[in-house]
Amino acid sequence: MSSPVTLVLPLEESLIDRFNNYPMVVKVTSEEQIGLAVDMASRQNQVEAVWMQDKRVMSDIRFHKELKHIPVVFHIEELGDFKELARFFGLLRESRYTFFFTLNSKNCTSVQILSSLGIHTGLDFSWNGEPDWDKLTDLAVYSAYNRIKHAPIEPFNCILKHYKLNSYTFFEEIYFFDPLKYLHLNKEGNAAFSNDQLVRNRFCNIALDRISEVACSYEARKVKESYRSHLLDFDKCSKCEAFRICKGIFKGLGESHEGCQMLFLELMDAA
Repeated sequence: MSSPVTLVLPLEESLIDRFNNYPMVVKVTSEEQIGLAVDMASRQNQVEAVWMQDKRVMSDIRFHKELKHIPVVFHIEELGDFKELARFFGLLRESRYTFFFTLNSKNCTSVQILSSLGIHTGLDFSWNGEPDWDKLTDLAVYSAYNRIKHAPIEPFNCILKHYKLNSYTFFEEIYFFDPLKYLHLNKEGNAAFSNDQLVRNRFCNIALDRISEVACSYEARKVKESYRSHLLDFDKCSKCEAFRICKGIFKGLGESHEGCQMLFLELMDAA
């Protein structure tokens, strides 16, 4: 029986081979490493995904037909040369790839175009800049209501599928963040509850030989429920009708919360 915890870890053979029967998300830095990551992790474990973390220009990526069955998550800075990319549209429609774009106005348009072509795309909500709320809301409306067949757009697709009328909706797992499910490791074996915390060396108190117990730990539940701090502070986010979805993810982008509220209320109505 596999572990309920998915390990997110670098392409380090000595680290990967320390585990047995774990779902894994393997982080790579080049297309050439995708096949190697699958071969290495699948010897003793199960591959949930391969995560290409480096932000790319999408048209610069060289896609290989023999790898299209592998679930790969790419982080994209911009679309690039549309004509160059068009050569791969057939392959990308058939693949198990997901493309998360940096959150900005131009990329909202790129995501909509690719979705209309049947390519699974999304926006990276972990980016902490100022979104174009009108463009973002238009994209959410397209994702929810457009009757012409198109590929899923994240995180809207996840929100619409998992929305709960009387509870909180968690969509962050599409970014491999869920303290009760994902544990991020560096090559030394230090553990954190998110990639951001790992980069900042904010490690959690989880020993490698007790990883399977992480979902039951107080520390994991505390991180999962960190949104409750808004309720204790009784701030603007906690008083917003859409707080059950966004949970304050865009707090700190200025005093006005109207754009954020507009987006998530639209999604609540659609759900």
